Amino acid sequence: MTEDEIRAAVREVALEILELEPEELADEADLEDLGGDSIMRLELVSALQQRLGVRYTVDDEVRINSVKSAVEITQNVLAS
Repeated sequence: MTEDEIRAAVREVALEILELEPEELADEADLEDLGGDSIMRLELVSALQQRLGVRYTVDDEVRINSVKSAVEITQNVLAS
């Protein structure tokens, strides 16, 4: 899976969970600053695990706080 495919999937899931328009979601933006909370983070992680077939560690889950971090962490998980 390419970085662009991962980014597209992360953005799609994040947009749905946060109920944002695409132009409102910058890859570097902190999800909490965009209205997310710990429950939404768990929803995002769960949806990404199902959609991308990855398994994140608890440490990974805590570090996912933006589209950019989710993409990077997912790439690392898929590469291991």
